[in-house]
Amino acid sequence: MKICVFGSKNSTLKLLNHLTKNKINIDTLVVLDPRKLGSVHISGHDSKITSKAEDLGINCFLAQTYSLKSGADKNFFKTKSFDLGLCTSWQRIIPKDVLSCFRFGVFGWHGSGYEFPNGRGRSPINWSIRLGLDLIFHNCFRYSEGVDEGDIYETRKLTIKKNDYIDDVQEKAIEHICDSAIRLISDIRDKNLNFQNK
Repeated sequence: MKICVFGSKNSTLKLLNHLTKNKINIDTLVVLDPRKLGSVHISGHDSKITSKAEDLGINCFLAQTYSLKSGADKNFFKTKSFDLGLCTSWQRIIPKDVLSCFRFGVFGWHGSGYEFPNGRGRSPINWSIRLGLDLIFHNCFRYSEGVDEGDIYETRKLTIKKNDYIDDVQEKAIEHICDSAIRLISDIRDKNLNFQNK
């Protein structure tokens, strides 16, 4: 299976390490070209992620636009025939014509104190903590062209303890990301990919 990962943060690197450790080959990591970083702010960006990925034997594609709407970016995906995309911390909506290049789709994660369709949008884990909620519905779902929409593969409920900081909850989320990615890949390989009823 030809797998592509989108992202350039600590959670992305943890996913790459976890999959590699579990003998799952990642073909390509997509990151924004470092020369373009001046025009966009990526909170928590790891400036050494490409070299770390290359050390794991993963190819790196340097996207020309964070929106992935440039001709060069679109042509890259059209020519690569990826089976599966995994997205962690890519802070833009991936265009429909890029999503359609993936045989099984691009999957990502979203956690909020409110179940879908509620709780969509930016910084939902932060807001869940600020609102004093004690639970996160953390979803692995297949991307569509809308914001935090698409078929839900699985949901894990993550508890927010009274003394939890954002880093504590994000660690729980990253653990789910790593575990669910393994299950997702296994289900696709076994031709057993199913989605939750909406």
